[in-house]
Amino acid sequence: MQQEQISKFLKLLRMAQDIVVLTGAGVSTPSGLSDFKSLYNSKSLFQGYKPIEILSNYFLVRNPKIFYDFVMHYFSKPCEPNVCHQFVKILEQTGKNVTVVTQNIDGLHQKAGSKKVVELHGSLNEWYCTDCGQSRTFEEIKDLNLFDCENFGCHGFFRPDVVLYGEEIKKNALNDALRSFSNADTLIVMGTSLKTSLPFELIKNVFRGYTIISMDKDFVDFPQHQSPKMRIQEPLEKACKQLNFAIKKEYATHEKQT
Repeated sequence: MQQEQISKFLKLLRMAQDIVVLTGAGVSTPSGLSDFKSLYNSKSLFQGYKPIEILSNYFLVRNPKIFYDFVMHYFSKPCEPNVCHQFVKILEQTGKNVTVVTQNIDGLHQKAGSKKVVELHGSLNEWYCTDCGQSRTFEEIKDLNLFDCENFGCHGFFRPDVVLYGEEIKKNALNDALRSFSNADTLIVMGTSLKTSLPFELIKNVFRGYTIISMDKDFVDFPQHQSPKMRIQEPLEKACKQLNFAIKKEYATHEKQT
């Protein structure tokens, strides 16, 4: 990033009070995670099925063990937050009211220390039995190698509490997202192409703030009347590293002066 870009970002940040950070897969892929979009579009097979088939409620109901094995294969590797998650946490430390609305299911924003996180597509860290509703963490599922529910008389199996293709976003998550977008004066969009309908509609019909900042290595199409005031077209890791340093320097100086 050029210095003038960094200066412009800091100027917009100074004016902000209530910030929503909308994040997509591009925020978490530097941590080594497979993203659903890539898997969804992949032509490779898993136990004879395409990921586009497996990542749906229709498939889960009919082939739950293959779905379970698929999730364990692609998502059981331990991952840590990266510089992009740290960027969001540093924004919070400026004293602004920051809410993360994420399409990711990995829980890395919370692991990085973010307090207000709305998970549109649920969380891979939370699992439940399809019959009795018993809750388990992903770590418990892995450590105990659980698939069938162990409760006596229960005929259910464990599944992650995520939104699959063919399922609806949970009402509480939707309401939290609507509230956050409607209250925000500033929106930062990171690592998402806005190809899925809900984030696009939230920007188009709900956000009424005065500042949108787009952060992605590619050009992202926004609703026609919601053109970003700033576009940072850089690899996210590189941009966040530079901004993290600049924000810390700016607000450390500000604290000393006050």
